[in-house]
Amino acid sequence: MIFSAMALALGSVSFGQYVGQEMIFGENDLASESKSTSQSINNKALGQVIWSNDFNSPSDSAAWVLDNDGQTGPTFGWTIDATSDGWWSTAGIASTSGGNFAEMSNGPTSAPGQNVTYTLTTVNSIDLIALGGAGAEYSSLEFEQYGARFNDLMEVQVSTDGITFTTIGNNLDFAVLSASGGSAFPNPHLKRVNLGTALTATSATSIWIRFSWTTNYPSSTSPNAWIAYGWYIDDINIVTNATNDLTISESYFGTAAYPYSRIPVSEIQPIEFSAKATNSGVTDQINTILNVDINGSIISSSTPDTVFVGSTDSLVATSWTPPTTLGIPYVVTLSLISDSIEDIPVDNVSAPFAPFEITQYVYAYDDYGTPGAGGGGNGTDEAYEAGNNFDIWTTENLTALDVVVGAGTPVGSNFKGVLYERTATAPFFSYVAETQFYQTTAASIGNVTQLLFSAPITLNTNTTYFAGISVLSEFYYGTSGTSPDGSGAASQTSLIFYGTMDAPISGKNYYTTNTPMIRMNFDPSLVGVDELKAKVKFNVFPNPSNGVFNINLSSNDNVNLTVKNVVGQTVISETVTVSGNTNHKISLTDYSKGIYFLTVGTETVKLIVE
Repeated sequence: MIFSAMALALGSVSFGQYVGQEMIFGENDLASESKSTSQSINNKALGQVIWSNDFNSPSDSAAWVLDNDGQTGPTFGWTIDATSDGWWSTAGIASTSGGNFAEMSNGPTSAPGQNVTYTLTTVNSIDLIALGGAGAEYSSLEFEQYGARFNDLMEVQVSTDGITFTTIGNNLDFAVLSASGGSAFPNPHLKRVNLGTALTATSATSIWIRFSWTTNYPSSTSPNAWIAYGWYIDDINIVTNATNDLTISESYFGTAAYPYSRIPVSEIQPIEFSAKATNSGVTDQINTILNVDINGSIISSSTPDTVFVGSTDSLVATSWTPPTTLGIPYVVTLSLISDSIEDIPVDNVSAPFAPFEITQYVYAYDDYGTPGAGGGGNGTDEAYEAGNNFDIWTTENLTALDVVVGAGTPVGSNFKGVLYERTATAPFFSYVAETQFYQTTAASIGNVTQLLFSAPITLNTNTTYFAGISVLSEFYYGTSGTSPDGSGAASQTSLIFYGTMDAPISGKNYYTTNTPMIRMNFDPSLVGVDELKAKVKFNVFPNPSNGVFNINLSSNDNVNLTVKNVVGQTVISETVTVSGNTNHKISLTDYSKGIYFLTVGTETVKLIVE
């Protein structure tokens, strides 16, 4: 059964549940939603600026009241100055005005309490009419921001009485990665919100503005796992709205919610295109259409739609099936048009998506670019599995997984390929097959290693599979491109679970927005190449032990045997003469208790000394 059109919930929305949050230390996760970029910082609204505040004058700073819930800055709460207090970013915001800025900082190692809220609120109301405006329904709030979030709530609010505040934007639409933890905004990121669509009384003429930040950690299950980032605000304006102003967002292309970069001929399916159109102007936009441009030609469009003032509509273009020609890079760009002449055309067009191609055998989700910062586990004693989901539409014989080994992986690290079938019930992944263990070499870092199955694995039609790697010690997979977090049109596709996919460690199953460079390969010529790897059979007992392990070997040749500690140092290296079934004993009693890795031939297992 194909599961890619929806995100399967694995428990509650909390740290450790991949549908809820992602925070994988060691990954550089400054990514963009659905592989497109945010609005340019130069894309200012047309219309008159009727109120502004850049915090640089004493009166600008005095216009705000800071409520830090009894905490004292700069470690916790809001400050207004030119000094960056954040532990995660020292450069501050690269705002247009420079100088002072407002900053919400939260320390990384201790917490003042759970669900603490810090607010930055205008002291007095802002009279839109007196300032030359025309009321909230014809105005927008605009500001520059920088920050990152992790399981916290960032909100911008307005009020018509200074008492009751309405949220007009939050972390669901401020971050380029809309719901992902550990993901930074661009620096700076321009945000504009139509005030008239957010206020119950659209004829409001006086408003208060508030920036609010609330932590959602620690939790009852992880009371000590508290960590947060920060939020910079600068160059706040209230502007009169443009007459015609459509903005494109949540641009997406893909098949059943998966935008692949490499599609085998046998797995070609219609590709879908969609985006959201927001009308921030003061006139309805008649006959609004989403156009799909591929390599400079419009190949598809949506049905015409009227996008009313202040509303956001989802537009879906006609699907397109690519031809079977191999190796043509297809570049997709989405854009909006209507019957009106657009006042701000720059935000009607999405950034081009990474190119995709039709291949003979390779099925890939990553962008095939230069490997980025390695993703994966940064601990030396935790096993994990990571990879991508793939939909199978036609019966295939999987022969190998192509994996790019990431920078930072120690030489001698052991890893193998794993394959799971997605299921409808917990734990949502059913084991199918695995390859033998492989060891990294200096030459494999940054390059593709083919993990070969000993026999072809038949994949069933209309089924979703998870193809990944399984590691026992420190290992980083290469990353290229970004994967969705499930908040937009595309479902979560790239995952990393500590333990295994079918038995993850509680609280340690995540999605990742840095796409692992792990691909399916259906090349039939690879069949049987790996059969020699299975000629040595062995088992180890007892395990765990007090340091003495018995190894039963079955082979007709000499066998190389090594034992390494968790930092990759060899503590035992032997060559054992084996004839038929042979028993061999090794001792680690002279070494510290803990985890070691035994490699016999090409296969590696974990040893535990108690």
